[in-house]
Amino acid sequence: MIINVTLDKASHLKRYKYPDHPYAYCVHVMLERYVFWLNQYRKQGDVLAESRGKEDLHLKRVYRTIWQDGTLYKKADFFQGALTSKEIKIKPKLNNIAGHQIADLLAYPLREKMLHEKKIRIHNFKGKFSELIYNAVAGKIRRGAHGKLEGYGEIFID
Repeated sequence: MIINVTLDKASHLKRYKYPDHPYAYCVHVMLERYVFWLNQYRKQGDVLAESRGKEDLHLKRVYRTIWQDGTLYKKADFFQGALTSKEIKIKPKLNNIAGHQIADLLAYPLREKMLHEKKIRIHNFKGKFSELIYNAVAGKIRRGAHGKLEGYGEIFID
């Protein structure tokens, strides 16, 4: 199951007087969708992130806050019932974790598709390798009712 969150940082920072940190906001959005999916199947899951150096402490705080307090839209028990740990696991790129490698390979094509769809950048998707990759994994992207992608497995934040 794939959840792609793409944030237009420039637009986001202009839009709000006091915008959330873009990385933290994406973590909120992604965790909400992931836990919705886990709850749909009455499952529990873990969260493993790739180390980003100095951002790691911030990511740990964001995750811990979501676990303890919830988000603007979901209470803490929503997350606590589905996530197996109150602490996020973070591993360095050097560990060569297969899931991280796959996420790295998919990130650019999925983003380019989203930017193409939103008509922000139209020259980097159609007829390119990114389109082939997207089409190969499209069936794995999380869908909502009636096969809807937007807001479920494809989230664009401006």
